[in-house]
Amino acid sequence: MYYGLRAMANRGDVAVAYILGETGELRRVEVDFSKEAAGEARGVAAVGCVSTEDCCRATEEGVYCAFGRDGVKLGAPSGDTVYVGLLKNGVVYAYRPPRLWHLAVGAHGFDFAIIATESSVIEILGGDLRRSLRGGELLKIHKFGVESAGGGPPREICAMELIYASRLDSVIDGAEIAEIRARLGEALGKKAGRVDVVIGVPDTGLYYAAWAARAVARGTRRGLYQLLERGAPCSTR
Repeated sequence: MYYGLRAMANRGDVAVAYILGETGELRRVEVDFSKEAAGEARGVAAVGCVSTEDCCRATEEGVYCAFGRDGVKLGAPSGDTVYVGLLKNGVVYAYRPPRLWHLAVGAHGFDFAIIATESSVIEILGGDLRRSLRGGELLKIHKFGVESAGGGPPREICAMELIYASRLDSVIDGAEIAEIRARLGEALGKKAGRVDVVIGVPDTGLYYAAWAARAVARGTRRGLYQLLERGAPCSTR
């Protein structure tokens, strides 16, 4: 679970997970990204999220992690809110709304399912990416297999997922994020016209800057440099 959350550190600095024990108890774990070492927490299933705020909620039935404004009822569609939920009996539900949000499903071996907003997270955990969920699809995963209900062609995706939030190595509905941003960077360069140098600020803009510079046949420079690690003491020599 630690490495899955770590792989989504691009989405924020609040990382929370719930781990289901063999006797049905749910343990809340808060992950500190400033510590490199992973802790040990045994369980049969887990759910978690990384964001700018805590996006997981515990209920009498279990727990869910969600993005969106619509309310969540575990085991049912939830409007335009995406969620992954874990019941105390070990059943996992995953819902991708018809629009805005993305979910991918993969597998590790023959009995371990992985669901994530980022397809690359599945691969980082050693899993095989199977597919993106359909728009409006609800998955139910239990010890006897996987059940799917509803779903059709997904509609529009939140633009922030494509231009900023998603990892560069992720894929959304078959479209590579790296390719999308490369084309955007080229288009930006062509629109800018004559320039002396292209600077990507902040670091998330470096990839765009590289492709914009290629479009206008100019070089790139870094505009900002981090001289100290966060929380490190200042010193002079």
